[in-house]
Amino acid sequence: MIRWGMMLGAVWLGTALTVRAADWKYSTKAVKAELVQVIDEQLAAFRRDDYWAAYHLAARELRRQYSLPVFELMIRRGYPLIARNQGADYGLARDNGVEAEVLVIVRGADGQPGDFRYLLVYEDEAWRIGSVTEVPRAGPDA
Repeated sequence: MIRWGMMLGAVWLGTALTVRAADWKYSTKAVKAELVQVIDEQLAAFRRDDYWAAYHLAARELRRQYSLPVFELMIRRGYPLIARNQGADYGLARDNGVEAEVLVIVRGADGQPGDFRYLLVYEDEAWRIGSVTEVPRAGPDA
């Protein structure tokens, strides 16, 4: 059964960004630092229960589609590991100058990791989070 928040996340993923992966390259250290900073800021906002701040780090299209209360409900119900995170580790980052993806290992409240793919969009001279998708864990600790 698909949870309501995860279903919204799937809709969010399908509409927030148009991915042109063929145009992507590995991000420079400077661009990756910008991407990580935005994700870190949003994760910190979730830890403070500051959904207003987290919402304003989201891409314009996402904010157009979802009100702040719906966004908060979507995160709390569909992404509880992110909502109550303890921090994150960052993997590969790729971009094409206007879109980017970052692979992120988020540590939940219980310390257990979850793998996520963050898609970001460059708008108004800043990177904003367009969507987050959980990626199934692979390997012996899956």
